[in-house]
Amino acid sequence: MPTSGRIGIESNADSVREAQNEQQERHSLHLLKLHLLKEENLHLKRLIALLNKEVEMWRESFSSPHHPVG
Repeated sequence: MPTSGRIGIESNADSVREAQNEQQERHSLHLLKLHLLKEENLHLKRLIALLNKEVEMWRESFSSPHHPVG
């Protein structure tokens, strides 16, 4: 095959590889974002559970017959 034909094929193969690499990078970033959102949601759920527990303890202390206002 003439050199110019090989250069065209190699150039085309490089373009395909670059496109595949870009697609793989986008996919990897997407998976990372999903993982981070999952972790963030887990931390938020834990925080909300702790806050709910604190609120419940606060309500119980105010509804107690020993509380000055209760």
